[in-house]
Amino acid sequence: MSNIIRAKCLVIGDSTAGKTSLVQKFISEGNQFPKNYNMIKSHAKGEDLKGVLFANKADLTTRRLISPKAGRELAQKLGLVYFEGSAKDHSGVEDPFFFLVNEWFKIYTDKTQALKLLA
Repeated sequence: MSNIIRAKCLVIGDSTAGKTSLVQKFISEGNQFPKNYNMIKSHAKGEDLKGVLFANKADLTTRRLISPKAGRELAQKLGLVYFEGSAKDHSGVEDPFFFLVNEWFKIYTDKTQALKLLA
C-alpha cells in the first residue's frame, strides 16, 4: 500500500486575483467566488467539501474592497475557513494549504479506519 495520499485542490477566483502567484509561492516556498463555489458544491454530490476562502493581496491595504469581517462572514456562510495574506510578500500563503492537508488527512484516516472495521 502506498503512503502517498492524493487529493485535488481547486483554486478559484476572479482573474487577476493572484491564484497563480498564490500556488507558485506555496510550491516554491517563496464577487464571482460564491457563484463558482456553488457550482463546485453542486458537482460534489453530497460529499463533505473542505475548503478555505483566501483573501489575497492583503498587502494592498489602501485598495482593499472587502473587510476582514466581511470575508469571515462570507466564509462562514459558505462553510469555509477564512485566511488572508499576500502571495507577493509571501505572508500567510502556507496556512490555507496546510489547513487543507490536515483536513484531507483526517478524512483519509477516518475512511481507512472505517474500511478496516468492515474487513
